[in-house]
Amino acid sequence: MEYLDELFRMLAENARSADSRLLQEHLNAVVIYIMSTNPTIRTDDLQHALSQAFPAFVYPGTIADTMRREGREEGREEGVMIGKIQVLQDLYGQPVSPMESLRELSRPELEALLARLQAQRPDR
Repeated sequence: MEYLDELFRMLAENARSADSRLLQEHLNAVVIYIMSTNPTIRTDDLQHALSQAFPAFVYPGTIADTMRREGREEGREEGVMIGKIQVLQDLYGQPVSPMESLRELSRPELEALLARLQAQRPDR
C-alpha cells in the first residue's frame, strides 16, 4: 500500500500550513472515498498508513499521559484480581471462569466475586 503512505505523507506535509479543521475534513473525505471505492484496502492498512503520516505522540506529564498510566495500572490491578479468582476457583474445585467472561465484569463485580471466593477459605 505504498500509494497510501505517499498520499498521506503529502497530506501531512501540507497540514503544517493548513487549518486543522480543514485538514480533518479533507482526511475524512479521503478516508471515506478510499473505503467506499476500493474493497481491496483493509482497515488496518489504512490505519497504518495514517499513523505513519500523522504519528500521535503522548508527551510525558500531559493529561493524556496521566490517563494512559492510570489505565494501565487499573488494567494490571484487574488482571491480578482475575488471576486470583481463577486460582481460587481451581483450588476449590469449581469451574474456572474463562478470562474473556471475567474481563467483561466491572471492577466492583470482580471485587465482589473475589471476596466471595476468599470467604470460602477453609481457615476462615
